[in-house]
Amino acid sequence: MKKKSAVIASCLAGVISATTMPLNAMEIKSAVSGTGHSLGVGLDGSGEVPIPLGGIQNTVNIKLKKNGKKSKNPHDRSTAVSNGLFNPVPVNFCENASGPGGAKLEYLYSTGVSTDLDGDLIFAEMDTQEDNFICFTPVEPFYFEVTIHREITGGTGKYEGACGWLEFNGSGNFLIDPAISQFSAFEGIQVGELLLGSDCD
Repeated sequence: MKKKSAVIASCLAGVISATTMPLNAMEIKSAVSGTGHSLGVGLDGSGEVPIPLGGIQNTVNIKLKKNGKKSKNPHDRSTAVSNGLFNPVPVNFCENASGPGGAKLEYLYSTGVSTDLDGDLIFAEMDTQEDNFICFTPVEPFYFEVTIHREITGGTGKYEGACGWLEFNGSGNFLIDPAISQFSAFEGIQVGELLLGSDCD
């Protein structure tokens, strides 16, 4: 089974499904919302257009039920902190599904740590074999869409020795011109699979 992973973010909420996955597997599907603060601003290849360089993201992850609604069970919520760095030189122009297109910026790296209600942690790092990028519009409304994959590399408590993958797809806006302020707000959906025990050997 291919292991891949994603976001910015890092979701713990899962539901055990022994009929379709290994015995110690948890399927992940959650709604993610959060804010980001960029590490700074660079310039694109022309030397004129300000480009965010990546930064720190804080998110809340809520498990999605089969009907697509958010779970109200507090144990189906987790928080996450992640960071990432973009290559400020766009690789090409990109089209966004729900907003204006712009510059496609590839992730150079991204890591994340998520915390569940019990305080147990899950660690994740970017899967460099996948296409991880942000499609950023450098003019108002400073819209962006992001796709990032991460591999689960371990954890603490009940997630000790965990492995698996995460994939986040989301969209958002920089709240002010990125050349002035690097704060952003975003939301999206994260899916994945978390494995434990012998499944990670």
